[in-house]
Amino acid sequence: MKTEQGLIWNGVDLEQKIPEYLTLDSTGRDNYSRKVNKVDAPRDGDIVLNAFLNSRQIGVNFLLKAADKKKLNQLSDKLKALLQGEAVPFKFGDELEYTRYGTVVDFNLPSGDSTTPVGSFTIEASDPYKYSGTKMLETKTGGLIIDGLNVSSPVKPDVITLTTTTKGKPTILFDNKYRIEFDIAYPAGQVIVINLKNNTITRSGVNEYQHLTIASNVADLKLVNGMKISSNTVDDLKIQYREKVI
Repeated sequence: MKTEQGLIWNGVDLEQKIPEYLTLDSTGRDNYSRKVNKVDAPRDGDIVLNAFLNSRQIGVNFLLKAADKKKLNQLSDKLKALLQGEAVPFKFGDELEYTRYGTVVDFNLPSGDSTTPVGSFTIEASDPYKYSGTKMLETKTGGLIIDGLNVSSPVKPDVITLTTTTKGKPTILFDNKYRIEFDIAYPAGQVIVINLKNNTITRSGVNEYQHLTIASNVADLKLVNGMKISSNTVDDLKIQYREKVI
């Protein structure tokens, strides 16, 4: 039997790996809180300096079914072994399109004579967001207005791939706030891959990072709805990203 909220931990479907295990329900997935730094002010209220999301605590209640206590102990040991690791990717069966990251910080299984106990464990998601799979923005017209991002905060792209269409020094502007600019002229048809996850820039496998100008601030780039992308020598631009949702 498989439940709707079945937990997939580090790529392992626990209900398939341990048929005697069932995820009953979870708590805390939709809750959030913020830590607010503030100072007293000579007026009503306070002055907020900044605010950040706290880690998210997600509780999971589960059922183990065993023929006897010996088998129950074996199942418990197997489950605890599977739940090890820090900042482990996990997802629930009713939101397979999103991945979270967390660490199991406590595990409880009642002692007693029952061979079908209901237990629980808590996952601390130090990163409070959930992330979609890789998505793509693409333009072949030299300009793009970003729209339709399902995000609760600006998103840092993972990979930007550009193809030059005319000879020149490629420059890409994002709302005139962020800039990708190279100091040498490339022929048309060159494919340049900017990997912001690995902090690399390559062209045909060759390092091109040294040709990024000092005026470039691509490392700070965040995507938001309504952002306009424009370029001088690049008409083919692909941006890979993952949506980030509270």
